[in-house]
Amino acid sequence: MRARLRQQATFGAFAAFCFALPAAGQPLSAIDWLNDPQNPENAAPQVLPENPPAVAPPEPDAISVETLSSPSQDAVGVLVPDQTGLPADIWAGSDVALLVRLIEQERIDTLPAARDLIVRVLLAEALPPETADASSEGALLLARVDKLLEMGDLDRASALLEQANLEDARIFQRWFDVSLLLGTETAACEQLRAAPSLVDDFGARIFCLARAGDWQAASISFDAARSLNLIGAAEAALLERFLSDGDAEDLPPPGLPAEMTPLTFRLFEALGEAVPTETLPRMYAHADLRPVNGWKAQLAAAERLAGAGVLQGSVLLDLYRARTPAASGGVWDRAAAIQALDAALSEPFEPEAVTEALSRAWGAMASAQLEVTFSRAYVPELLTLAPQLPKAARLTLWRMALLTRDYQTLAEVIATDACEEMTFLVALARADVQSQRANSRMESVVRAAFLTDELPGNLETLLRERKVGEAVLRATILLSEGAQGADEDVIDALRLVRRLGLEDTARSAALQLLLLERRG
Repeated sequence: MRARLRQQATFGAFAAFCFALPAAGQPLSAIDWLNDPQNPENAAPQVLPENPPAVAPPEPDAISVETLSSPSQDAVGVLVPDQTGLPADIWAGSDVALLVRLIEQERIDTLPAARDLIVRVLLAEALPPETADASSEGALLLARVDKLLEMGDLDRASALLEQANLEDARIFQRWFDVSLLLGTETAACEQLRAAPSLVDDFGARIFCLARAGDWQAASISFDAARSLNLIGAAEAALLERFLSDGDAEDLPPPGLPAEMTPLTFRLFEALGEAVPTETLPRMYAHADLRPVNGWKAQLAAAERLAGAGVLQGSVLLDLYRARTPAASGGVWDRAAAIQALDAALSEPFEPEAVTEALSRAWGAMASAQLEVTFSRAYVPELLTLAPQLPKAARLTLWRMALLTRDYQTLAEVIATDACEEMTFLVALARADVQSQRANSRMESVVRAAFLTDELPGNLETLLRERKVGEAVLRATILLSEGAQGADEDVIDALRLVRRLGLEDTARSAALQLLLLERRG
């Protein structure tokens, strides 16, 4: 087929390829609107009278110019203030460039409560910064989307982008990339075919021609683009195999590109040569969740996404239960531990067997920093067995209970059974640390954060200057740093979150600091 296509009329073929290129060097007479006789610019010149009447020049104040403004891209969001618990003007007093830098600095491998707060801010619908101008338009939105992609949160990134102006090339490029990774590129390709200039990558245009079934135009366009060096060598090798008519085996195997893109990743998949995602950015991990992949690849991808708060815990646990582990270490140990706990809970109740299985599963999940996912899944069932469990198992269960969303309610249950080791944790969950003595350095730090909400001058200034979003971003960064041992950062961050009215978030973060091994 390719040989036949090359024999087609060269000019017509190139014209098909150039559906997006401006006509370089085109004479003015070829521009339609200049040739239109109805255009006043093309009307025959009028003969002016020899002595035209004097016309007074307009007064300077008679002419006014007004810029029509359109909604800012940076105001886009999918959560309204009632859902975020934050005001609508969280960005008002901040500088756009500074906000972008802070978002870039946010860590993914932080406390789950801090990460959830970051996501809440990234998704917030809010007024743009008052200092924003045309040069920074959309920068804040793009930074928010890019952080969601770094987390691997494709669905939320897509939802955010779809609220924005997809005719903006920067917005469209990200939407197109997300669509490729989600396998929902039909709508994006249709829009790209209608407005090819939305992306600079000729490979994307060619892919969309083929995706729509127009293989002839795609092949012709590919030949022209490659001859003009408009496509990189790695992408060209993939596209050539993708467009081949059954003779791909005669072509050299494509090598991995220096930098993977969603398009090249999708092309490898289409060629039946899917690329493992473990070493790729987290947003690619979704592809490994498909049943066509090996069980280990599915488990590794699910753990990466669940650890970032992107994947529901039930999906991960179902994958752990899918088969019998054939090896040991890493994901295999975690799958075996979950299956052993399930077996202990389903067999005739044996307290010692449940205790052993629970301890093993908790340790396995902690090694992958998946304690919160594990706790939220198993606490409801384990609570029904609590009175029959030995003290060691109950202690593990109470720790797990304080990592769930119902920690405050469950603290009332734990209080009747908690040992001295749990006393401060229960008091914290019940918002009553004032009268409680701290038993460790970190408990002392947390207690200090909840005794008062007084802030240092720099953070107080942020709130006074209507920089609430900036304050939240700084608080989550401080929490991440504090988890590594900076006590004052922990105190400042928790107090700041509390001052913003996010008491539940502050307590969840404090409990996680005390219960999870995220320090040092």
